[in-house]
Amino acid sequence: MREEAAKKLHQVTILDGHFLSIPVYNRVDGFVASYALHHLTYQEKVAAIRYLDTFLAPKGRIVIADTMYSSLDYKQELHQDVERSGSVNLLQDLQTEFFELLEDITNIFVNLGYTYEKMQMNKYVWIIAAQKGGNTHA
Repeated sequence: MREEAAKKLHQVTILDGHFLSIPVYNRVDGFVASYALHHLTYQEKVAAIRYLDTFLAPKGRIVIADTMYSSLDYKQELHQDVERSGSVNLLQDLQTEFFELLEDITNIFVNLGYTYEKMQMNKYVWIIAAQKGGNTHA
């Protein structure tokens, strides 16, 4: 992914790192995690978001796009729909990766004093845009 990004973003320096080891030494305005956090357990997600928070400038943002569930009932219904459709690989991913409840992810941000907006993109994917500071959310 870094190689592809470097091909497309000539003016951007692409650095090697992961959620708990980022080669950044200054404050930054934001982080984007797109279809990546589901590889981390819930505890690792909490640690990663707290870690990213330490690099953010005041009013900095963390944006997450990933599969999340609006409720446990929705998770169960979605898994059943995918199973009925015969999408074996998708079902395996949904059952083995660490997709979280939307509320659990937003609570991480609330506990760190972030505001956030959330938007559902399709029946799987949500985007959460969390901003440092404030005490309201949408």
